[in-house]
This record gives sequence, structure tokens and C-alpha cells, in this order.
Amino acid sequence: MANTQAKWQRKNTTLLSMRLNNYTDKDILKFLETVESKQGLVKELLRAEMERRNFVCPHPSRKEVEDYEEYLDSLERGKEVGDYENEEKAE
Repeated sequence: MANTQAKWQRKNTTLLSMRLNNYTDKDILKFLETVESKQGLVKELLRAEMERRNFVCPHPSRKEVEDYEEYLDSLERGKEVGDYENEEKAE
């Protein structure tokens, strides 16, 4: 992996892993063999559970912020999410 890509991944991504038991989790393992995108499935299930629990993310998603790059810059400058939102309303 190129150094720049590795650097970007370290800064912008989180790697999660889990161990499944070959015997007690055999049903899950067999099912996962049929799934095209395990990551996509996990994200879909997590988002459905988050919605079911009415979980509200403290940071807006890219779709929720008009100028996402400016939002990211404001975070790097040490502003809190509330500060960014107040800044937007003041304009």
C-alpha cells in the first residue's frame, strides 16, 4: 500500500474485527459466505438498529452539512459541533 494511502487510512478510518467460533457460530459463518458485501451488511444492520434505538449521532454526516469541508476544517481548528451550528445560523 502506498505510503500516502496508508497515512490517509490511519487518519480517516477505523478497522474493526471480530472472531467467530467455527462451531458455535457456524450458522453465521455459512450465511456470511452468501453475502456479497459483509461490510455493507454490517453497516445496514447497525444503521437499522441505531434508528430503532433513536440514536442521534453527535456529528452530522456529509449529507447533513452543506459545506462539509468547512465543517471538517472547523473541527480541526478545535470548534465543537455546536459552535459550527451556531456559526451557520449567525450567517
